[in-house]
Amino acid sequence: MKPLLSLALTLCLLTGPAAALGGVSVNPTTLLLKPQQRATELTLTNTLDGPVTFDLTLLTWRQPDGLDTLQPTQAVVVAPSSVTLAPGAQQTVRVARLGAAPTREEAYRLLITQRAAAAPGVTTRLQLSLPLFDGIVPAATGAPAVTATRGADGRVTLHNAGPVHLKLVRLETRTAEGWTPQPLTYLLAQQGRILDMQGVQELRWTTEDGKTQTLTVP
Repeated sequence: MKPLLSLALTLCLLTGPAAALGGVSVNPTTLLLKPQQRATELTLTNTLDGPVTFDLTLLTWRQPDGLDTLQPTQAVVVAPSSVTLAPGAQQTVRVARLGAAPTREEAYRLLITQRAAAAPGVTTRLQLSLPLFDGIVPAATGAPAVTATRGADGRVTLHNAGPVHLKLVRLETRTAEGWTPQPLTYLLAQQGRILDMQGVQELRWTTEDGKTQTLTVP
């Protein structure tokens, strides 16, 4: 008998209003909780010919020391926490804040993980990672303010001193060899993100509103 091999593929959905996970569509792919809101919703739709089951988990999202970290949270909850969808079926999932609205923007990740089938052989489990932002600060209170620093190891850290997150839809870095595209990147409010590469001289990115900004690395 062949051993059961489980391969989890994580997709960080950062663009577009909707996305598909192995034949199951998810809408929206970014969740927002404004201060006056207590809950928000998303919809899962199964377009496959057979049933599929997902587990849903909410985690706090931080960027200490320039790295993305996820930790359990009790500040927000998701219901239901598991979903089985028949072919063609839809399910509304609700995400709710348990306490008062935060005084600053808080970030979370909603993981939607396909439950592996109980069958021998190789099983591929897909996982979506959706961003959730709670306590969106009105634009009048300030915008993201990005700076860059170079560490002793030569790597560059991007810092966001603003009160709200910044999504770098199209990030590029320039070294002596020229411009290189980078993965889509989030800078959380008042936190930073390390770019794991050497020799960066300049950065260029486009934000969600289509504006492009260039930053020279000191």
